[in-house]
Amino acid sequence: MILLIGSAPDVVRCAAWPKQAFGKIVAINNAWRVRPDWDFLVHAGDFPAERMPQGGPLQQARSSAPRITCRRKTALAASSMPAAPCR
Repeated sequence: MILLIGSAPDVVRCAAWPKQAFGKIVAINNAWRVRPDWDFLVHAGDFPAERMPQGGPLQQARSSAPRITCRRKTALAASSMPAAPCR
């Protein structure tokens, strides 16, 4: 099961839900701020850099849609990972 979190006002309710209940957590746009344990961040290609999460290494991959970007948390540095479609 995938937890998909967006920008609805009641999204904060999912902050306390256990991660083990989900295979992956996908955050859309600013929803990454709701919980620190998300796996994927999906945002438009023109999403402002100042709204991006800071600190953790990310793998960036572009989907086939020209203005949609997916970012995935990884243990490897972003520069060492090849770009790949979001899955």
